[in-house]
Amino acid sequence: MKPNVGMIDTLARFILGAGGIIFAFNGHSAYWYVFGFLIMLSGIIRYCPAYTILGLSTCEDAE
Repeated sequence: MKPNVGMIDTLARFILGAGGIIFAFNGHSAYWYVFGFLIMLSGIIRYCPAYTILGLSTCEDAE
């Protein structure tokens, strides 16, 4: 898997994922845990399957 998530996008995914987990922790649906975890995971591995399907990439090329 070639990374397709850039550094700014990674930071945004961590913030959004943490927000989803905190939202679930405050008594909302458990689906928010799953949402938060998956968003944070895509930031950690720097790969997003949806970006691949859509042909997008926010990763800076090192070439």
